[in-house]
Amino acid sequence: MEDQVAVAPLGTCNFALLERKDPAEIKKLLDVSISAGFFYLDFTSSQVESLPEQKGRLLEVMKGYFSQPMETKMLDSRNSTTRGFVSKGSFSAVDPNKSKESFEHLAFFYPGQLTHQKHTDIGSLTVLFSDEWGLQVVAPETRKWEWIEVRKYQAVINVGDTLRFFSDKKLYSCLHRVVREGRAAGEGHRYSIAYLLRPNDAAVFKDADGMQTTSKDFVRSKYQIYSASHSEQKGTVLTGGMEQVLGVDA
Repeated sequence: MEDQVAVAPLGTCNFALLERKDPAEIKKLLDVSISAGFFYLDFTSSQVESLPEQKGRLLEVMKGYFSQPMETKMLDSRNSTTRGFVSKGSFSAVDPNKSKESFEHLAFFYPGQLTHQKHTDIGSLTVLFSDEWGLQVVAPETRKWEWIEVRKYQAVINVGDTLRFFSDKKLYSCLHRVVREGRAAGEGHRYSIAYLLRPNDAAVFKDADGMQTTSKDFVRSKYQIYSASHSEQKGTVLTGGMEQVLGVDA
């Protein structure tokens, strides 16, 4: 059956031009952060041009690590939502087929598993590398889910909640999820490398409801809502208030 979900027409920013503080590229970066909150970052000719190649080597290390027996991987468990190995189902109090976002830099998901429910990211920026389809965003214009195209030599960057709040909601923190259907149905295991930046714990800002909070308290509340009931998740924390902004229950 043909996949009816469109591919998102994301913009691409050039990191080499940003390194040189090129005014036009800086404006492009700002514009795409305001309009979509998701974009590609091209490292060609930049000081970190080899980053995609390093990503490939790290993915091979990941495959070796995650292929180990569960009891071996559990030795790296830290009883933490942001550190160490986290087994499948650790954040799935709401739905046994769903697991949630964390600050892990390396992530692995089994075939057929719906890996992330809809959400916005907690921090300021997320840098994501993945060679497999699966990531979808809600398009601001159509309010419909769209695929993020896989580009092996570029990173996907997205604005998180706290950067949106720091900008007085001028920047756009996009609703997104990971699915294992359509274009992603035959991908098998899914590996991704994500680096999630966030402010220091004492940073102060106003959240989606206009309430003053600290970065530490906001992170804690977001993790608590991941395993809360559906009725509790109807608030603004899980999706950063973006469902209310868009007027949708995506």
